[in-house]
This record gives sequence, structure tokens and C-alpha cells, in this order.
Amino acid sequence: MKTVAILQARMGSTRLPGKVLADVCGEPMIARQMARLQLAKELDQIVVAMPIASDGDNPLAGYCAGRGWVRFYGPEKDVLARYLYAAEYYAADIVVRVTADCPLIDPYVIDSLVLLFKSGGYDFVANNLTPTFPHGLDAEVMSRGTLAIADSKAASAYDREHVTPWITRASAGGAIFRICNLPCPMDLSAYRLTVDYSEDLEVIRAIYAHFNGSPFIQIPAVTAFLDSRPDLMALNAKYRKPVMAVGEA
Repeated sequence: MKTVAILQARMGSTRLPGKVLADVCGEPMIARQMARLQLAKELDQIVVAMPIASDGDNPLAGYCAGRGWVRFYGPEKDVLARYLYAAEYYAADIVVRVTADCPLIDPYVIDSLVLLFKSGGYDFVANNLTPTFPHGLDAEVMSRGTLAIADSKAASAYDREHVTPWITRASAGGAIFRICNLPCPMDLSAYRLTVDYSEDLEVIRAIYAHFNGSPFIQIPAVTAFLDSRPDLMALNAKYRKPVMAVGEA
């Protein structure tokens, strides 16, 4: 079974435009995330799925092309369709959904989710249905068939932009899909490692600077560093939410 991580990315973020190419210790943020995704052992392929190229997305498309990354172009707002088309084009049996605003994504968590999906007889597995991981380690795993059903059923603009809310709602009580949440061994949901705002980017830059830009930073080391820096924890504290979901990067 072919497992494909589809990394959704765009330049036109409403909260922090161009963030995916923002500098993080000498590398664009998306390159930091890609370096960590490439450490996952359970992925057969990584595809950057971006909107059908507009002027605003050309720098991103050009950068990804220059790095030789596999790319797919699909609808800007209908991200659900973008995912399904990419999954079909690259013949993915298993789809791993990640967004390009998580430059500390954990390859070990990705592998754990894929292995849980493969071994548990599930249609959809995630680590954010009940948040216990730091926000920014979010990932979702599903079959291409599950994605196709969602595409055929989801009608609202919200469901189509955010890809998986229809799946989780339709799974209440096991009605349609068999779903499972992967919990963190300890509750680390108080840590925010995603990038939606300039304060988030400042935190990420400080983390990478502390670890000399290494792609091998382990999350326990990150949380220990943040525990020693309450000033950094305070920077984006106002953006923490009790319930979090993977959204559009």
C-alpha cells in the first residue's frame, strides 16, 4: 500500500501572508518542515499540494521546483478536492494530511499514526481529535476511499476548505467511519509550535536558533527549552485554544 504525505501550502495566508517562505535560521519555513517530514520512515512519497498557480503563489511554486520536490496544483479554496485529486494522481492508498505551517512536525508521530492506521482497521486516524500533542504536531491519516466519500458528501465551504471536519462529524458513534485518536504519552497541549501569527514565527525562530538550525530537534528538548524561557511561552499564549484542528496552511 502506497503511503503519501500531502503537504498543503499556499502563500496567501490571511493571518501571516507568505509565511511558508519566511526565513527560519537561513532556510524557508517550508524547507524546515520538509526536512523533518523526510525523516519519517513510513512515507513512500511527499507531495506539496498548492493552489493552481496564481501570481501570489509563483514564488512558492518556483522554490519547490528548484528543490525538486513533487508538486501538485489544485483548487485554492476547495482544499478537499485538492487532496483527493493529488491522492488520485499519485495513486495513494493511504493519505497523510499535514499543513505547511508546522516546521517542528515530528516524524516519529507521523510514523506512529501511519502504523496505527495500518494495524487497527481504521478509516481515519489523527492525533488532534482530543488535543494532547503540542499544536503544530497535528497530522491526519486516512484511506483514499475515505477522502473520496468526504469529497462526494461534504457541501459547505468550511468543510471543503478544512478537508476533514465532515469525516469526524460523520464518524460519531461509528456511523460511517472507524476513527481513532493517537494520544501523547503526556499532555503537551499547552505548547504552541504552529505558525499562524508573527509571534508564532518568533517562537519558532528562537527554537531553531537555540538548536543551531538542526533538523533533528526532538520535541522533549523543545518543550524543555520553552520551559526555561517563559518569555517565549508568553509570546503566543493568547492564541492557544482548548480544542485545535488541522486547518489550511
